Amino acid sequence: MLDGQTDAVEEALWAALNTLQESLRLSRRLAEDARRRQHTRVAARLDERAAEAARRASLIQRVLENGKLDAATPEPAAHGECRVPSAER
Repeated sequence: MLDGQTDAVEEALWAALNTLQESLRLSRRLAEDARRRQHTRVAARLDERAAEAARRASLIQRVLENGKLDAATPEPAAHGECRVPSAER
């Protein structure tokens, strides 16, 4: 049963990684478009969103590469973000 759960968790992590990478690409493209239109505040917000997606994707990638959660050290939570204490994972 544990092997099946491990496979399901790994599959979910790969899906999350792919979703975050797509979000990163989209946010960067939209930020570039906003800059061309001189919407600097919108571009800045999209840049922040892209940076957060990149940070999260990097964290998941490290977990997938190392095969364990303790290999990834999460950074402090950003404004409005909830972190689950490590004992609850």
